[in-house]
Amino acid sequence: MSAEGILFLHLAGMLLFVGGSITAAVLRLAAMRRERPSEIALLLRAVRPAVPVVAGGLVITIAAGFWLAGRYDLDLGATWLTLTFVLLGWMIVVGAIAGRGDRHTRELAERLAGDGDA
Repeated sequence: MSAEGILFLHLAGMLLFVGGSITAAVLRLAAMRRERPSEIALLLRAVRPAVPVVAGGLVITIAAGFWLAGRYDLDLGATWLTLTFVLLGWMIVVGAIAGRGDRHTRELAERLAGDGDA
């Protein structure tokens, strides 16, 4: 595959990752502004389909990035790459923690919605 094709994959993966992350964040923020448990549960359930988009985008971005680095003989120990991996690691940890909290919140909201939606 040409370098342009690999770069396209890298950018497409990045767009999936960022787009899915923004979608999940917007839905999560919308859920925080609601008072009725049924609305909160609905919005937090809508976040779930964005998770595979984020994960898939991350995998494509990293795989194509390594492919490009190998193609251009880039030093994988370069400062900017190290900082990028640290940032991605931090984002994964924060996303996992937030996702776990959102799951518990959604489950509680679903129970409350079934008990009168108050």
